[in-house]
Amino acid sequence: MSKQDRPWLQPVLVAASIVVLAIAVVVVFRSTAGNSRSVVGEAVLGCTACDYFYRSDNRRGPLNCPKCDARAAWPAMLCRKCNRVVGIDRMMMRREGISDATCPHCGSTDLRTIRSSESLEGF
Repeated sequence: MSKQDRPWLQPVLVAASIVVLAIAVVVVFRSTAGNSRSVVGEAVLGCTACDYFYRSDNRRGPLNCPKCDARAAWPAMLCRKCNRVVGIDRMMMRREGISDATCPHCGSTDLRTIRSSESLEGF
């Protein structure tokens, strides 16, 4: 059998190669995006100006709050005593020489970071 017997074979092989390559690119892109997201994760941020809480890939503050636009969004923490989510202004703590973050609602220093897997519902 020669090329003249199957003139359709070359275009079919080229098309099949393109499809396989496209699938490979999609699989690699999705798996890479998934891995980087799980490594970086989403942080919960809280605005100390308006008490708005949201998720972001950026874990540092201060950031501009998406609700009130104040530069007052910080990584949020959960108070273990009153079970409220609070934004903690780390720069103010450094300026005033405060070593332990304090819940503004109950005064407790028993705060913990919020895991990216936790829901904000109920806080």
